[in-house]
Amino acid sequence: PPRPLRRDSPTVCSDNALYDYALPSKDSHSFLESGTFGSESLIRGITPSYLINTTRMEEMGREPSEHARWMAKDLSPWAGEGISAELVGSALDLGRLCSNSTILVSIRDGKLHASLPTEPQLAQDALRLHSMLLNILETLRTFPGAVPDLELVLLSGDQPCVRKKWAHGALPMPVFGRQGSVRHHDLPLPDFGLWAGGESPAERILAPSGEPILGWDQQSELLREKYGRVSSLIRVPQVFWRGPPSPTEDPDTLRHVFASCAASMNVEDRAADAALFNSGPFPALALQEACDFRYSAHIEAQAHPQTLRHRLACGSLVLSYSADYWEWWTRALEPGTHFIRLFAYEQELCSVTVRALNDLNILYGTVGKQALRDGRREPTPSLRDTRFRLINSSVGRPLMRRIAPDDAPVPSKAGRYSWNSDKVPWQLSWEGQQFIANRVKAEHALLYTRDMLRAYAALLRYAPAPKNEAPCYDGQVLLDSVKKIDAEQAAALFKAYPWLPELGRC
Repeated sequence: PPRPLRRDSPTVCSDNALYDYALPSKDSHSFLESGTFGSESLIRGITPSYLINTTRMEEMGREPSEHARWMAKDLSPWAGEGISAELVGSALDLGRLCSNSTILVSIRDGKLHASLPTEPQLAQDALRLHSMLLNILETLRTFPGAVPDLELVLLSGDQPCVRKKWAHGALPMPVFGRQGSVRHHDLPLPDFGLWAGGESPAERILAPSGEPILGWDQQSELLREKYGRVSSLIRVPQVFWRGPPSPTEDPDTLRHVFASCAASMNVEDRAADAALFNSGPFPALALQEACDFRYSAHIEAQAHPQTLRHRLACGSLVLSYSADYWEWWTRALEPGTHFIRLFAYEQELCSVTVRALNDLNILYGTVGKQALRDGRREPTPSLRDTRFRLINSSVGRPLMRRIAPDDAPVPSKAGRYSWNSDKVPWQLSWEGQQFIANRVKAEHALLYTRDMLRAYAALLRYAPAPKNEAPCYDGQVLLDSVKKIDAEQAAALFKAYPWLPELGRC
């Protein structure tokens, strides 16, 4: 592991192939007011307040999901002929082809029926499927009677499965998974495992007490509170990215090119440009500290992009290079409004990024100094660290020495800056943060699930019924099943959802 930033800093995980981020320090958030995020937040799950907030439940029941147009687009292949029992049966066999587990799920009279894999080598698949089933259970509880009888296939993997090129004019097989893609027909559904603390220790957000916060609504609230004190003007003016450093560990070419940008610039004797990138394993940094950097790169891999919401929630300006994969909520993000979209081929990725970062930093160093002069400047523990302060004071200094105040970037005649937006960077980061705060909560995931299941059920051309081998699946079954695989995760689930044993009683 690298030398720690400070005594209580995070340490690198022992298996770098598993984690892109360091393990969070137990007291990295202790400087926040503990009264805001005390022990109560640790037992408040994602939606337990809905049990007593009947008014909010009724309001939600009358609201459609804002993602209706994408649902219609995703389901459009079956809009004409509908979905037959034979098509669903064929989809169940896709697991072997896609190297993941598939299960048949039925909803009958508001009850959920499912059989999960029991083979030990499929334990991780089972945990992911449990998380997706929890989302469906919670939807059935929050909107009783709102989801009709149906039958569907769930896929456990991080990657979509049903390639569009397989269809050859025939109807594709309908499969629900964690994400969709421009090259696949997979139908995205929320995965509540990600909303209750992340899949790995490195993806957990800790409360000031040092304990994980078990619920995305509370996690995003803490990130917003923490970085609401930190003006983007004083954040490290680099673009941050963590990922496997070599093509053997990460076959995605674009990610590999980005990881080598700093080294390429140094070879070309462009040290000032190389300093704009923080894309290596050092310094060791936890996910919850990533927004100490002004910019954050989102470079798509084929796998589920589960940390994008964290980086938007704390107000880093996200730079994205493509939009070929999506979660249930990400297509509502607008480039040029909530984040920056940079268009670049592999060979020009580094230079396009450098041009954008230099222009952005110049605007911060000129117009931004005045526009943000009254912003809150309470640094985080990482930003107080000597090495971060040195980076912060040196990055861009050679560039700014040559820049006069009237040399600040200006929009083109079309009203857009060089970063493909008519907004200044601090507006973009604010809009991205507000998007997460107001439109990516647990209730929005439930609204999406309700409306997606309704729209899917309307396309079924047969009356589904639970298969004889598929038991009724409720909260207690979920807890018992998870406990057999991972007792620690089962305990965390129960802590996040203390009412889970009562959920969906069969």
